[in-house]
Amino acid sequence: MDAPPHSTKWERRLLAGLLREPQLTCESCVRHGVREEDLYLHPHRLVWSAAWGLVESGAVPDLASVWQTLVCRGQQRELDPHASALWLADLYDADPTGAWAEWACHKVKSHAARRAAIHRAREVLRDAYDGVREPEYYRQFASLAR
Repeated sequence: MDAPPHSTKWERRLLAGLLREPQLTCESCVRHGVREEDLYLHPHRLVWSAAWGLVESGAVPDLASVWQTLVCRGQQRELDPHASALWLADLYDADPTGAWAEWACHKVKSHAARRAAIHRAREVLRDAYDGVREPEYYRQFASLAR
């Protein structure tokens, strides 16, 4: 089965923007409603969590502070077991200016919405085959088929 919709490129650009232009990127993330669970890849979620945690504490996330947060949490090896600091530095270069923050937020949120729709559709199919229950959204889909 294919991987659910996601874009490593746009997730990387979003995180790079968060490290390079935190104020602009944070504003875009809030405007689009981007959250940690909207990111598909686990290492990206770790970096998001570290960076956003710094933002929420009033600090400005940058490459060094995010790295230090990951080290303090013991999560740095989850990025790339062989060269985690290099992986983070490479991520930083995914958007050299931070100018793609708005579009990256849009793309990440769009892919997350598509994954959620696929997940919901799979639940409906499972419930339809099993005949276990008829949740509200199943009745809504059934009414669309008429």
